[in-house]
Amino acid sequence: MQATASVGRCGTNGHVAWDGGRPVPWRRIVTLFAVYALVANAALLLFARETYGIGTVAGMGAGFVIYLGAAWVMVKLGWNPPSMRPRQAAAESAERRAARAATTSTPAAKASDPSGPRPKPAPTRRTNATNRRARR
Repeated sequence: MQATASVGRCGTNGHVAWDGGRPVPWRRIVTLFAVYALVANAALLLFARETYGIGTVAGMGAGFVIYLGAAWVMVKLGWNPPSMRPRQAAAESAERRAARAATTSTPAAKASDPSGPRPKPAPTRRTNATNRRARR
């Protein structure tokens, strides 16, 4: 009898979304961390100059290694944030979204949407519009 473990299963078919052939955009990943490191180092130099030292730089280096490992795993699992997508792909997805929005909007919805502001609804008992004593 063979035991099967269900640990680590994801999705409906029981397979994890890991794709070993998925390319990792190393340049974009390193650029994101470099921007973060520059901003963090500048802030530390400005606001915590007395505690800034070799330990801070070593901590940044260790964080860089951990960040690279985590980013590698996340990219292999399908992570693709907008900041790491090529500009051409972002422009194409924006065009697709605009085309989809243009095709899904119906003429009836456009006719019911006046260009002016929405009219104010009639007063009701819950708004105290008819209760003169509540306004005092």
